[in-house]
Amino acid sequence: MSELITEDFIKFLVRAWTSTPDDHSFSTLNSKIKGNFEDGNLFKVKSLAECLELYQWNSKGYSENKTELNALSHQLQHALRSNNTEETGRLFRDIYKWGGVRLQTKGQPNISQLWLDQNIKDATLIEKINVSRETILRGTDFGRFDGLDLIMNSGFTKVVSLASTPNNELIIFDGRVGAALGHLAMMAIRSAGHTSISKDLLFPWGTAQSNHLNRNPSSELVKFPRLFGGNKSHHKHAIAMSVSSSIVRSVSTQLKIDPRDFEAALFMWGYSV
Repeated sequence: MSELITEDFIKFLVRAWTSTPDDHSFSTLNSKIKGNFEDGNLFKVKSLAECLELYQWNSKGYSENKTELNALSHQLQHALRSNNTEETGRLFRDIYKWGGVRLQTKGQPNISQLWLDQNIKDATLIEKINVSRETILRGTDFGRFDGLDLIMNSGFTKVVSLASTPNNELIIFDGRVGAALGHLAMMAIRSAGHTSISKDLLFPWGTAQSNHLNRNPSSELVKFPRLFGGNKSHHKHAIAMSVSSSIVRSVSTQLKIDPRDFEAALFMWGYSV
């Protein structure tokens, strides 16, 4: 049995930056992004680098968003080093706002808001963000990500990512990035004739708000897990962020690009798979 392992997947992703074995395309009708074919109704690329060129978020391109993220990251790291809980809390909210992640559900504080408020009250917010970053960088001892002590979700992954430094960058791992990595892993399996995949490469994916968008890269051969839901969703999400960040850092080093660039390309690729 031939298994796709991490080392081979990294090599595939390096090649996929400039050329993938198959084109990737999806309809952008009734979607929030604009396509690049058929009067903007089709998104079609044949490399991850093309995805970066077509990046869209908050009605802005990649350059504008990266400038905003760099500023938020610089401010957050300064607040953490200065042990400024009030400023850290403000930036936590600003990062959620940039990411379009709500702190309330049906008018009530959700888990992120409750966690933020409690850790501001206990004066543990800075410690918890630092511990989250270091745990994910080490890739061990994920037990604290239980949804109470430490959380991990589509909002907090952005906070932890921006708390990381350029030398040890952690990517933002959300449902779209997970969908992209799973889809590319399937492409790598097909192109090399593998029959199975390493468990480390079973990236969890998240559903889209629109029913017509598919973000499940699974096939009859390989089943990728759902990112959200279940008692261990925080734990699972933290592990996925750790594994994917390590892979992206390795790929980006070989390509001599910023890991944030590769993350952004994955984000666009994973809009629909």
